[in-house]
Amino acid sequence: MESSESDSNRSSRSSRQKTSKDEVVGGIPTEEEFQKFVRPSMDIHKDMGSLRVHFKKTEPRPKFVKHYILGQKLGEGAYSKVKEGIDSQTLRIVAVKIIDKRFLKKVRGGMENVKREISILKQLKGHKNIIELIEVIDEPNAPKLYIVMELANGCSLQQLTESAPNNRLPHHQARYYFRQLVEGLEFMHSRNVVHRDIKPSNLMLTTKGEIKISDFGVAEFLDRYAELDLVTRSTGSPAFQAPEIAKGESDFSGRKVDIWAAGVTLFYCLTGRLPFDGNNLFELFEKIGKGEFEIPSFVEESAKDLLLHVLDPVQQRRYSLEEVKRHPFVSEMDDVDSYSTFVPIPARKPQVLNLVARLFEEDAVAGEGFLNKEEEEEDDDDDDEEPTENRETANWRCSII
Repeated sequence: MESSESDSNRSSRSSRQKTSKDEVVGGIPTEEEFQKFVRPSMDIHKDMGSLRVHFKKTEPRPKFVKHYILGQKLGEGAYSKVKEGIDSQTLRIVAVKIIDKRFLKKVRGGMENVKREISILKQLKGHKNIIELIEVIDEPNAPKLYIVMELANGCSLQQLTESAPNNRLPHHQARYYFRQLVEGLEFMHSRNVVHRDIKPSNLMLTTKGEIKISDFGVAEFLDRYAELDLVTRSTGSPAFQAPEIAKGESDFSGRKVDIWAAGVTLFYCLTGRLPFDGNNLFELFEKIGKGEFEIPSFVEESAKDLLLHVLDPVQQRRYSLEEVKRHPFVSEMDDVDSYSTFVPIPARKPQVLNLVARLFEEDAVAGEGFLNKEEEEEDDDDDDEEPTENRETANWRCSII
């Protein structure tokens, strides 16, 4: 009897023909064969009597948070991740910062840091060169908090510089962006806020050439009643830290720290490299503390002069924003013809639109879910994970053809 069943199984498998790399025709495959032959992007046809059944893999349905549809992950931090999203009511593409409150409770000062970031974003609303806070979604009993923000439709300043010839921007284009950075910092500082992590990767661009200062995770409020703008916490990217931080001083001017980082950013855009480097953090901070760097000869004189003033290792001598604005490099207007030499800003392709299109390709139940259903928050740890192509947990759609 066992031999007969074995022969029958072999006969069933041999009757199945793999007519192409994307099609299996014959009887219903075993689970082992199914996993072996099926790839995530495959469609499968199986004959069942006189009918041919079409099995097509479908991606996991996207997550809904309120009226926002969440897409792919854009970035990730210590206790948060940022995903692309779309507002289903206005069709605006947004960035959604997802914060796990359960994990945040285990981090010392974690919740206070997030509350401070939200307060700062609210304080800075309304300036064209600062990323806009749209909405905060924080249900009392929900395990996660969502910060919905503007998403620039271009790339970061770092990505643009890396894509430019010789990895550096034309003089006029670097000035154009630096001038906007100064305007954004001036507004920020007037609201008693210091960013403390100014760098090219935190400066987003729109396709119209607008700078958007983003990532206020380590930003800080200044004491509005204090005579000096002193801060004591040293955070941010090491290569953009000011000498007073590198030398371990106990307190320092928050505004001058931002100006230094803006100077390092300008140096990077004009030269394609950072003014200070080192094989380790100690060596890097030693060089920053001395404030000695070389400016390449191809950098124009007005830019050289400004760099020497904003990258002055003595913070008392370092230019203020008012002095930066008066400097010829910033105050001189460019010729209209100079814009033709700008490195073009690539437009971001919103991947979340593919998710929306797929929702409308689903059956009527899925379509109704898109229009009417607000998906509830799940309690498991994986509810915000990226869509997976795990064959064992794949969703398959069946239709008779």
